[in-house]
Amino acid sequence: MKHILFLISNDCTTRGGAEEVMRLTVMHFLRQGDDVHVFFLLEKRFGDWEKVHYSNLHLYYSAGGGKLGVFSIVKNFWSVRHIRFDYSFSSIIECNGFVSIMKRVGILRINKVIVRESTMVFNRYKGSKLMLYKILYRLGYPAVHTVVCQTEWMRDVMLKYLPWLDKKTRVIVVPNPVDLQMIKEKEVEQVETDRYAPYILACGRLNPVKAYDLLVRAFASLKQRHSNLKLVILGEGGERKNLECLSKELGYENDVFLPGMVANVYPYMRNAKICVVSSHIEGFPNVLLQMMSQNERVVSTTCAGGIEKIEGLITCKPGDLTALEEAIERGLEIEVKDTRKLFDKELDSRSIEKFVHVITE
Repeated sequence: MKHILFLISNDCTTRGGAEEVMRLTVMHFLRQGDDVHVFFLLEKRFGDWEKVHYSNLHLYYSAGGGKLGVFSIVKNFWSVRHIRFDYSFSSIIECNGFVSIMKRVGILRINKVIVRESTMVFNRYKGSKLMLYKILYRLGYPAVHTVVCQTEWMRDVMLKYLPWLDKKTRVIVVPNPVDLQMIKEKEVEQVETDRYAPYILACGRLNPVKAYDLLVRAFASLKQRHSNLKLVILGEGGERKNLECLSKELGYENDVFLPGMVANVYPYMRNAKICVVSSHIEGFPNVLLQMMSQNERVVSTTCAGGIEKIEGLITCKPGDLTALEEAIERGLEIEVKDTRKLFDKELDSRSIEKFVHVITE
């Protein structure tokens, strides 16, 4: 039996790609019977992990944010100082830096610290936030055994700005995993989506990087040729008000739907006329793989390295309204006779078992 440590930002399992990859990896080790300890940067809020009923799962919550939260996390780490962990896993830079520093100062005993890069830090951030991340890289990553990048592009950019890293640790490229077993369990659920049909579907946090404003504008133009089409965007976030105002400004407030977060996205994906990822930039959008599991008509911007290589996808460059509209139009019209076979082949290559085997070598 192995002892495994995870540091995760919050206790929601459905908010983003980083959380989803961590959930998949946790479940893999739980099913193997390993001793799994999951620590959270934030206090208990959503309660998602309380629904995971395994006797070998141990949960540790922070007491809050700020200095109190940091003290609480360190206290939680101190409580397991007697355990030598075989591996630790984390997936956002705050977590990656924190757990690595805790190893360096001797509070945690970990044989192999494994961290996953969740976004393109050097392309996405500037100013004081980027400076903070550079400090975390310098202080924490010398203790890291393996850095997992989602794409070759991500790895190349990272090593361009952190050339010292390649000499101190193992930096590898491993595509994001997908939980095919969980998908099969959830996809059979029946969810009423007829009120939206026929509809374009997008999923993800409502924030500027997702470029939902461009998607709404592209939809408004498409409506002139597809009058019965609707747009559904699943997710929640700070851009809700802006998107609602934009839809009203364009005259389509009754055709653009923002239902918020839903428990099961798969029926929405399956019943959509077409699924779209419109992001400016991503580490790799896990939602794209989810869409591919349910729908043969999937459009994505090339917001992450490797997307253009996925057979069967319809792609366009990010941030280009005309290109996005044309790609969706193409997706609505094309035949999809062989797309299911192409998508299934891609998904089979991304099993969680293969993912864990490669990153723990």
